[in-house]
Amino acid sequence: MAKKKVFRAIGLMSGTSLDGIDVAYLESNGFSLSLLGGWATYPYSKSFRNRLRRINSD
Repeated sequence: MAKKKVFRAIGLMSGTSLDGIDVAYLESNGFSLSLLGGWATYPYSKSFRNRLRRINSD
């Protein structure tokens, strides 16, 4: 029996609202999602969010 491949990934994303960074864990066979594991949002501090806005405006 052939061994099935499992791809494990951690995704990171920050949207245009700049409210924080989203993190998610998933597993896939390369064609479909087999597991959506834990996920969380970690909010940015006000000072960091302002810094990102300044960088984005340049």
